[in-house]
Order: sequence, then structure tokens, then C-alpha cells
Amino acid sequence: MKKKWSSQTFLGSFKSYECSWIYERAENFIGKPVEDIVFILKTMVMNMSKKKFKVVMDNLEEMIQFILLETKTIVDNGKIDYQLRLVSEEALINIINYAYDKESGELKIDCETVNNDTIFIEISDTGTAFDPLQKEDPDITLPIEKRRIGGLGIFIIKNIMDTVDYKREDGKNILTLTKKLL
Repeated sequence: MKKKWSSQTFLGSFKSYECSWIYERAENFIGKPVEDIVFILKTMVMNMSKKKFKVVMDNLEEMIQFILLETKTIVDNGKIDYQLRLVSEEALINIINYAYDKESGELKIDCETVNNDTIFIEISDTGTAFDPLQKEDPDITLPIEKRRIGGLGIFIIKNIMDTVDYKREDGKNILTLTKKLL
């Protein structure tokens, strides 16, 4: 005889790190039939993509394509593609070049569409702590030869995206980017 799970037991099975986002969002469904919860979770998962990557330059294009693929579910627009490619490349290259000293680590990219018009991108890594928002914006009014090296990529990210947030939590750098696409 098959054991029937209670909604509490079913939701409890999502407490692991990889599935904690499901548990956190679905916790208020305790008491509802498991079949209803499965339907809701399927709907949530359809709007969210997650993937881990080894932090090496060889994976850069695959990481960028992963992010761009999520935007295709909302809009197919060359300008938006270019902006998100540029932002993704700048953020990811910073991680590839500076987050890990001798050995490469891993990063995770979470992409989610919100209200069918906004892209939410979260990039997390366990590398050296670095808050890009603390970096002073470059003086773009100076001639190129008088500008300090560095910081332009972060400046571009802050100017293209609608919101850029950073936090260091549980030994992870977490960069969150959002942009309204429509």
C-alpha cells in the first residue's frame, strides 16, 4: 500500500539548500491537498530557472546564454538582448577574474520572470567578498588617458538595470539585478 504524504511532510522535503526557495514560498499551503501544491509548484518552476556553473572563462558564453534564454520568454528585442548580454558579461567576468584566488569555484545563476514583464537575475558565488555597489563610479567626463582603470563595468551595470543589490550572506556574494523588459 502506498503511503499518502501530508502536505506538511511533502513541503518539508523541500528544505534542502537546492530546494529551499520552494519551501519558503509554499509554506503557507500547509493543509492543502498535495495535488494542489504540486500544481502551484509546477507553475512557480516554469517561471524560474536555476543553474550552477564552474567559474572559468570557458563557461562565460554558456552562462550569458542561460540568462538571455530566460528573457526570450518575455520579449525578443535586440536592444534588450544587447543590454543584458553586456550586464551579464560584466558581472560574470568580475567573478571569473577576481572571486577565487588559485582554484576556481562555482557560481549559481537564478533567473525569474516577474509579472511577465520583468527579469530578475541573481548571481551567487562563494568567492572573496566584494560589494560592487561600494565601488566609486568612474568620472566619465575625464579624458580616457586620465581615468583610473576599473569600475566602468559596474557603472554600466548600475546604469542599465533598474535595480542592483548586493548582500553577503552565509559566505556567499549575492548580486541581484532586475530590469523591466516591456
